[in-house]
Amino acid sequence: MEPDAYPKILLLTAISSVFGLILGCILVGVVASPILVGLEGETNTISQVLAASVAGLVISFFAMMFGVFPALLYVAPLQAWLRQVGYANVLTAALLGAVPGALWLPYSREWGIAILTYGVAVSVCTHLVASIWMRRRAATTP
Repeated sequence: MEPDAYPKILLLTAISSVFGLILGCILVGVVASPILVGLEGETNTISQVLAASVAGLVISFFAMMFGVFPALLYVAPLQAWLRQVGYANVLTAALLGAVPGALWLPYSREWGIAILTYGVAVSVCTHLVASIWMRRRAATTP
């Protein structure tokens, strides 16, 4: 890639991080909440699972509000840099998303796990959205 490509990559990655934030938070909220209800070991009805999905969706909206600045100020620049140097992949995205939660774990296990879960999902979704946009951009650019 050309040396002045980083600003363009950063812009596309920043836009992708907004979409990745929305997709990742909704994915975790709607999918993880019913799984956690199912792991309680009790017999759960479909209404309890649906209620857990709705509660997870509500929690996801709060996660989106708290996650917008880390997504734009932490995830987007580092993923853009990784993309420019050729190391952008799902594994590096997951590791990048796991760092804030891993740093929070010693202070609060519950919050650390939540931040870790949402961070990995948002970072991987951001990587996937950015990858799709970069491929389409490369395919349409003469």
